[in-house]
Amino acid sequence: MQGNRGFTLTEVMMVIGAFLVMSTILVGALAIGLDFWGVAVCRSEVQASGQLAMNAMVKELRNATRSKAGVPPNVLIMPAPNNTSLRLYLPMDIDLDGTIINAVSGVTEWNINNPINYQFDQPAGQLVRVEGAATRVLANNVIAASFDDASTDIALFKDEIRITMQLRRMTARGRIVARSFLCVVKLRN
Repeated sequence: MQGNRGFTLTEVMMVIGAFLVMSTILVGALAIGLDFWGVAVCRSEVQASGQLAMNAMVKELRNATRSKAGVPPNVLIMPAPNNTSLRLYLPMDIDLDGTIINAVSGVTEWNINNPINYQFDQPAGQLVRVEGAATRVLANNVIAASFDDASTDIALFKDEIRITMQLRRMTARGRIVARSFLCVVKLRN
């Protein structure tokens, strides 16, 4: 007579217990990896969004000017604490001679009828660019944005504008990713 082949109850319980321990460790490691991946993706998106917004504003502000106090085409920033918006004017070929310099007077031609506004929309958490009736979102997840010049910060020169922006976003697993941006832009003249 041949003996019964098979596993004892004790052996089966030990294998199941070892499997449960290894599964728990594997699931925990996977959860940590997914959390790190989610934070990295979120951080990358926040960085890219903020940098694109800053680059767009810097590009236009470098063409703006601060020539005479209070007279267009000057950049206009409201005094703190309302310095969350900025108005600027861009050069434009008004006499259609192919240049932005007036052939008669030799001065820059400005599009003073169509100002560009950058505004922090706090309820929506957005930084927007408004030109006429067109509104374009420059950045989402914005928790703070401000614009400063020599009138709000004496450390800045007359032809400099400081842009400060903070973005914050939450990952799918509830982790908060935040990034601050700061840029000082030298205006045209």
